[in-house]
Order: sequence, then structure tokens, then C-alpha cells
Amino acid sequence: MIDKLIKRVFQARNAAHLQHWATKNGEEHRALGAFYDDVISSVDKLVEARQGMFGLVKTEAKDPIDELEADVLWITENRSKIAGNIPAIENIVDELTGVYLSALYKLKNLR
Repeated sequence: MIDKLIKRVFQARNAAHLQHWATKNGEEHRALGAFYDDVISSVDKLVEARQGMFGLVKTEAKDPIDELEADVLWITENRSKIAGNIPAIENIVDELTGVYLSALYKLKNLR
């Protein structure tokens, strides 16, 4: 049952984040932002507590290294299109890529 809760929370979080970007209402923007920030912390706390008592939760998780590497390649290939050839936006895309690369380094080398 916990696996179903996790899936629902992540779906709600993603829906809230997408609406957060789409809304023109300041209050809705803030409420959705608070939700997607807070809900992941809450479910993380719950899952870790449950795992402490009952063992690891089985999920449909894919290998994060494979996922992150594929994303880095896709982002790199589509950098200019994503940024609309605006250098300042390309810099932000590069920062995002750096987050991926830092995680990959840690996952591959600091285990």
C-alpha cells in the first residue's frame, strides 16, 4: 500500500508544480509552491520511518545512473532549443546539467 501512496504523492506533486508555473494567480502560485516543496519532505520522512520498521519499500524505480546519464545527453542535444538561443537561459540550462553531473559523480564514485 505504501508504494501506491508514494506514486500518488509524486503524481500530485508533479501536477502541482506544473500548475504552479501555469497560474497567473499569486496566491495559487505560492500555495502550490509550498505544497510541492513540503509534500516530498513529508513522504520522505514517512517512507524512511516505515523502512526503519518494516524494511525497504519495493518501488518501480529505475537505475538512477542510467536515467541521469540519458537526461544529460538529451539536455545537451537540445540545449539551444530549450533556451531559445538566449545565452542567459543557456547558462541556466548549463547549471541544471551541472546538478545532474554532480549527482552522477557522487553516485558513481562515492559509494
